[in-house]
Amino acid sequence: MLAFRVTLLALLSIVVACHRESPTEPSHVNPRLTTTCVPSGGQVSCSATLWDVPTYGATNNVTADATWIASDPSIGTFTAPGVFVPSRVGEVSIWAHYQRWDSPQSSFLVDPAHEAQRLYWLSGLVLDTSTQAPIQGAEVRILDGYSQGARAVSNAFGSYQIDGILTGQPFSVAASASGYASQTRSYRVDSPVGGQNSPFLDFHLQRIQ
Repeated sequence: MLAFRVTLLALLSIVVACHRESPTEPSHVNPRLTTTCVPSGGQVSCSATLWDVPTYGATNNVTADATWIASDPSIGTFTAPGVFVPSRVGEVSIWAHYQRWDSPQSSFLVDPAHEAQRLYWLSGLVLDTSTQAPIQGAEVRILDGYSQGARAVSNAFGSYQIDGILTGQPFSVAASASGYASQTRSYRVDSPVGGQNSPFLDFHLQRIQ
């Protein structure tokens, strides 16, 4: 009797597993909200899109229906849905809220008298040149330009990230670690909208003999 019950439970487990993996099983992935923001003179113009993942990526433009938020309202205001107009110089992050979703933030350096500039990030790996093993505890530092002095320390996977990088502006960046010769690179991070240079930059350090 016990053997029969064990066999029955095993069969039921297989049936349930097959049902869960069936291609006809409906997706339960939630939709996601994204924004596209671009400089337009001194102001920033954004649109918001709700991506309906369960229906294979169908989209819905919700720019007019979303609530638009700025990280620092003293820097400027939204004069229309998705249109941020600065009143003074400063750094500001912009995002949209629609129903129960919040979009990722887009950050800009704004100035009423000049074109808005996108702020992005720089990320990558610090690796041993000979073994390609990740180097933990390496320091990556911006040496000049708008983000001069910004730094990050690589984690156990050799990964680092520095936020607040002014896009379109060349800069020098150095990586250093104990027991390794430091390396300095020149680079430029471009805007994620229409830019050419990605925000990814790896370093390969040579161990000091």
